[in-house]
Amino acid sequence: MPKILILIFATLISLSSFSQSSDIDSSIEVIIYKKDSTLRATFHADSLKIEKEFASKLKWKKIKSELIYPLLDGGNNSGVVPVDNPTEIPDPNLNYKLLFELTSKNPDSVANEINYGLTEVARVINLHIASGIPAQNITPVIVVHAG
Repeated sequence: MPKILILIFATLISLSSFSQSSDIDSSIEVIIYKKDSTLRATFHADSLKIEKEFASKLKWKKIKSELIYPLLDGGNNSGVVPVDNPTEIPDPNLNYKLLFELTSKNPDSVANEINYGLTEVARVINLHIASGIPAQNITPVIVVHAG
């Protein structure tokens, strides 16, 4: 009789430890699953970010391929995209006086890059030329506030 009790007791202990190890194994599986799903979500978010980034690059590449520079080529952002059938057409017989105000945060006056303000001046003048205004009817005035 005591052997049977010991055998039953040993069986219960092994079953108890088996269920504990099974619980540990299942909790480890849950942690691994959560880690994998977190990694998948991170990869998915990164892939969406990369997709948006490349879609934006393709869009700007297409736009840049359509740019024209009717008078001034002041860099990447000074071109204009031609428009078919514009709704407003300026009078080419008028004289246009354009006032620009430039500021600069760069204390070095001998920078290797084109000042973005000057690029904008070139873009606005190009817009006027592209809309049919003769260059001799455009008088730009640039006020510079910088070191």
